[in-house]
Amino acid sequence: MPKPVELVIWDETGSPLLLDALNPPSHYILRVRNYPVHLHPLIVWETLISGLTRENTHYGIVIKHCRPNAVVTFIDNSARFHRLASKFPDVRFIAIQNGVRLPNLLGAPAPIGPPASYESEYLCFGRNDIDNFHAMGYRFRRIKAMGSIKNSLFAQYLLDSMEGPRVKDQYDIVLISQFRTALLTSAPSQGLVEYEKTVRLLHSYLESHVGLRVSVAMFTASDDPNHDAEVLFHQERLGSLATLTPMSEDWMLSYHLTEQSKVVVSAYSTLAIESLARGRKALMCSSLYSEKFLDQPFTPDWTLLRMDQETFDEAATKLLAMPREDFLLRNSKSINYVMISPRENSTSEFIKEVFDQRPVH
Repeated sequence: MPKPVELVIWDETGSPLLLDALNPPSHYILRVRNYPVHLHPLIVWETLISGLTRENTHYGIVIKHCRPNAVVTFIDNSARFHRLASKFPDVRFIAIQNGVRLPNLLGAPAPIGPPASYESEYLCFGRNDIDNFHAMGYRFRRIKAMGSIKNSLFAQYLLDSMEGPRVKDQYDIVLISQFRTALLTSAPSQGLVEYEKTVRLLHSYLESHVGLRVSVAMFTASDDPNHDAEVLFHQERLGSLATLTPMSEDWMLSYHLTEQSKVVVSAYSTLAIESLARGRKALMCSSLYSEKFLDQPFTPDWTLLRMDQETFDEAATKLLAMPREDFLLRNSKSINYVMISPRENSTSEFIKEVFDQRPVH
């Protein structure tokens, strides 16, 4: 039987990161992936009764017995989590954004199921996400731009650590892989199509700019069933022009890889946006970002207006040569719109948001 706690974490996905960042005085991890059942007799009995009255859900009953002040999740796109908030008006349900959501790309699912009004709170990456959710018809009890909690943890590590980077090699370019097996089907989503186009543009660029050191931060680990497929995908398109770096159990390894590279290249990956927010130079090759700034007097250096070779070559060459100080001076406002910098919101700010606020009615 779960005991009363200060914080319930909705699912174990990302729970080590949340515990590391938030350091709650007491917590309970509620496992919801694949619908596990809590078998305590009282909870089973109350679940059966609720099945008749429709007053609560199985996981809602577990939360009721935990009596938390807040329920937090890293699965920010879980419709079940957001819907359940209405059952607990005195408990804060807080979703912390964990990935880029795709509001305007063909083939991308709705971020949180059909647009609706929720009693949950949402700590999102930046003002861009607030604008996107409002435009799509989503409403939350409270939504606030906070940046990435993983980025804040990594930035804090860089500030405190004495061990130096965990990636010793240095690169001119790191490509953040967005490989998915759907890329190998006849009808991949627009976002995946843009990623494949990015890989081909990069290949042509490397052929005409001999000597650049390039790494690919892979989406799969070496023991992943889809690892060989991802290796083959990149080898067929990049040949020997790039070093493939498998995903590691150490989640910070990919972040270190971006720190050891002059320019990060991606379509729309979260890791690339996090790199931008930490002050790294990056090139985002997706309409998801370029269309955001079409009506602005200044086009950010980190967006690609057109997915053609000439535009890509010009942008990549410009970024490789540009000092980071100049890049930040020219682009900090547009970057902050997409993701708040960890310099502005450290992990301590996330702690305040979770524990120092009171439910808003």
